[in-house]
Amino acid sequence: AVPINAAGRPASKDRSRAWTAALWIGQLAVAAILGLGAFVKFFNYVPEGSMDLAVALGVGRGTTTLIGLVELSAATLILVPRTRALGAMLAAFTMLGALFSHAVKIGWSGNAAAEMWPLALVVLAGALLVLYGRRGELPLVARR
Repeated sequence: AVPINAAGRPASKDRSRAWTAALWIGQLAVAAILGLGAFVKFFNYVPEGSMDLAVALGVGRGTTTLIGLVELSAATLILVPRTRALGAMLAAFTMLGALFSHAVKIGWSGNAAAEMWPLALVVLAGALLVLYGRRGELPLVARR
C-alpha cells in the first residue's frame, strides 16, 4: 500500500517534488556564488584592506582570470538541464581546489582572500548535493 497525503496524492510524489525543489535551490545557490566569484576575478575587485587572490596565491593575473572562467563555466553548466550534473562535478572539483589552496598557500584568515573558505565549503556542499541528486545524468554512469 502506498501512503496517501492530505491532498489525496501518493506521498512519494510530495517527496519527489521536495527533492526536485531542493536540487534546484542548490543549483541556483551554487551558480550564484560561483558567478559572483567569477565577477570578482574578472574585474579584479579587491576590497579595501584585503589582498588580491593572485598575490595570495603567488600567481599571475592570468591564472586568476582562468579560475574565474572555470567558475563561470561551472555556474553555467549547473543551470542547464542537460549539463547540470557535469556543472556540479566541475563546481565540486573547483571548490576542492580552492580549499586545497587555502590549506597550502592562502591560509584561513588574515585578509579577504583568506576568509573566503567558508563560502567554498557552502558551494562544495551544494555541488555535492546536486551531484548526488543528478548522478544519473552523468554521461558515463549506467542507468539502473
